[in-house]
Amino acid sequence: MAVQLASTLASWVPAVLRCLKHHGLDKDTALIQAGIDQTKLYVPDARYSIHDTHRLMQLLQSHLNSPAPGLELAKFADQNTFGALGLAINTSQTLHEALKRLAIFSPLLSNVVRFSIHTHQQSVELRVEEGHYAHDTPIATFDFCLSVLTRFLRFKGGRKANPIQVTFMHRIEAEALQQYQSFFNCDLVQLAAHYSLFVPIQNLGHQLLTPISPAIQASLDAVLEANLLQLETAPLSAKVLESIMRALPNGEPTLTEVASELNISGRTLQRRLKDEGSQFKEMLDEGRKNLSQRYLKHQGYNVTETAYLLGFSDTSSFSRAYKRWFNQSPSHNS
Repeated sequence: MAVQLASTLASWVPAVLRCLKHHGLDKDTALIQAGIDQTKLYVPDARYSIHDTHRLMQLLQSHLNSPAPGLELAKFADQNTFGALGLAINTSQTLHEALKRLAIFSPLLSNVVRFSIHTHQQSVELRVEEGHYAHDTPIATFDFCLSVLTRFLRFKGGRKANPIQVTFMHRIEAEALQQYQSFFNCDLVQLAAHYSLFVPIQNLGHQLLTPISPAIQASLDAVLEANLLQLETAPLSAKVLESIMRALPNGEPTLTEVASELNISGRTLQRRLKDEGSQFKEMLDEGRKNLSQRYLKHQGYNVTETAYLLGFSDTSSFSRAYKRWFNQSPSHNS
């Protein structure tokens, strides 16, 4: 049984493809190399799984061979990249209203990351964090978010809306520091607690020119709210699978341990999984399957290391499971 976790609206993918094409990799080759199903590009409101989008970002980073691929990618984003959310944000009455809409409705675009607003004495902080059901999100994804937001603030609010500080959880490579400083043009803080933009409070309340009336904006918000409600009714099995995948590197989790993390009893967890047509054993198997490819293909672990990280007693047991999952030996991908 396959359970989809964090996902991203398919309209985001063309921006990556445009960036790759600009740097010499054509669309068809990029889709094949990243293992992306291109039919979703033509389906309204289609979404790609976190595994798809992570592979695409990894391809971007390897092909560009740049220490700041997220900043480069931001150049190729437009309003269509963000679907209906892009329209709602761009037609907001003020920058602060736009940022509030982003924080509320951003899961419609992607729940790989999440946005939140924090008001300080003289500034407003827009924080970008990994989504609750995401994992191993590339640094380039956070850089992309911070870059796109900065571009939006400048476009709608002018020079006064430029961030006064940007914080990064990672260390910026020495050869990329000038590129970051040139783009953000403000104080940069590395190895911070969060990825965040800080903007002066007084510069977020100015009225913006908007092409739609408040009544139409309210109707658009109502549509977004309905779509968000539908998206957030994720099955319990997705939460269980994410809990299992977080725990596996430290040993095989038990049903009781996962239930405790989700604040329900083991019996309730079993019953609700059964109602969804799944079992804890299936979730454990699915978690190992998902992690196995990540470890072997993308993180460079060998077969023995992967077997250990997934909680198998020996490599033979892991190899049998891998062949059952993918009909090939794990050494094929190591």
